[in-house]
This record gives sequence, structure tokens and C-alpha cells, in this order.
Amino acid sequence: MRILFGVQGTGNGHSTRARQLIKALCAKGIEVDVLLSGRGLNQWPDEPWLHDARRCRGLTFVTRDGRVDRWRTLCSLRPLRTLSEVGSVCPDHYDLIVTDYEPLCAWASSTADFKESLLHADRVVCSTGFMLISEALHLGLPVLTKPVQGQYEQRANASALLALDIGTVCETPLGDSELSAFLTAPDQVSPFGFRML
Repeated sequence: MRILFGVQGTGNGHSTRARQLIKALCAKGIEVDVLLSGRGLNQWPDEPWLHDARRCRGLTFVTRDGRVDRWRTLCSLRPLRTLSEVGSVCPDHYDLIVTDYEPLCAWASSTADFKESLLHADRVVCSTGFMLISEALHLGLPVLTKPVQGQYEQRANASALLALDIGTVCETPLGDSELSAFLTAPDQVSPFGFRML
């Protein structure tokens, strides 16, 4: 199996998660190609897979005086360069694409192939945004979800899933036991109908 793992270099949380996941995948004998984008990429610790990682400018934001500087962020955008970087990613070379908020991998892969994959999926593991979960529930797919910390919308979506008893919400870091239990559980979800009010 070959995986493209995209990591947004802005912020240490992304790199911390990615280091652990990439190590675990490599330990299982999985071939992992890493794409790093954003700022702060030269501050990563020395990891064996880092030497072969592909680095792109991607998209990031500019901060000043402790807050996002919208004007400087806008001025730093290079749309033609970004489109070129997106076009240079070849999703067909991979069995799976994983992205930790890295936009180039997401854009090069997320629509026709993603929808086709979703139609043939057995279950879905994702964060607690609205769109993918509603699509999965409409198709009758079991959902395991972990809300992003500090995101009100995701917290509200998780509460709704629990209240309706139509999804599995993981409040703690997702471990092997929780994932294994979800992947081996019988499918017991009926397609969930949505209607406009």
C-alpha cells in the first residue's frame, strides 16, 4: 500500500500528530510519501522520512501582534503558484491520501474520486464537520467521529449525533482499540433521511 500524507507546517500540532502517525504507518511496512506545506517547515525534528519529504509553499496566514493580519495574508497569496503546486500532486499514484489540514493534497484528490469512494465505503472515520457526516448518514454508513477541540460547530454536531444515537463520537484521542471495535462492529445503520424545514 502507498499513502500520500500531507501535513500543514503552520503550527506544531500538525507536525506532532504527523510524526506519530507516519512512524506507525512505516512500522507496518506501508510506503508513505510526505508532502509538507506552509511555514515553519525547517523547524521539524530530524526524522528518517523527512529527508525525502516534498516541500511546497502551499497556503498559510501571516500573524502580527498576536493576531492574523488579513491584509498581509491576502498579499502573501500566490494563486498561480498554488495552482501549479496542486497540479504537481498526482493522486492516481496512491492507494490512500491522508491530509492533516494540508490543502494541496486535499484539492489534488477531495471530488469525483472521493464521491465514488464514499459510495463504495463500508464506514467513515472523520472529524465532526457537517458535510461528510451528513453524506455518510444519508448513505447508511456507520460513522466514527472525533470533534476538533475548540470548534463550536463540531461540538454541536457531536451533540446532535449523540442525541439522535446515529454515530459514534470519540471524546478522547482515538486509539487502536476504539478503531478496531468500530471497524469490526456489524453494520446497523439505516439510511438517515434529511428534509428541509
